[in-house]
Amino acid sequence: MEKEFLPYELAVKLKELGFDEPCFGWYAKRDSVRIANGVFVGNHGSYSYELGCYAPIWQQAFDWFRDKHSLVHSVNPLTLDSWCYSFEDKYNHKIHNLENNFKTYEEARQACLEKLIELISK
Repeated sequence: MEKEFLPYELAVKLKELGFDEPCFGWYAKRDSVRIANGVFVGNHGSYSYELGCYAPIWQQAFDWFRDKHSLVHSVNPLTLDSWCYSFEDKYNHKIHNLENNFKTYEEARQACLEKLIELISK
């Protein structure tokens, strides 16, 4: 189940960018996600833990970039063992095909999110 959540380092970077959505998990420490038994943690939840950082799931992070920053992503296969990612600004339809030739979907997905974080951090 933990593979559904962003790694700690990416969760911290999202927090620094203003991500403050209710989540099903959080990081009390760097090494493991704690899951809130089906109840959101955060401003809209009923749990009041000392949170190190919320632990959003991957889709939640990408939805946040879409909703807050108008950036829509895509991760697609190039060949049977190669993946790429792209994203676009949903208002001006400028497509960015930035990286390709990742060995796994997960590598491409993480690289895409890292690039979105980098763009918003500027």
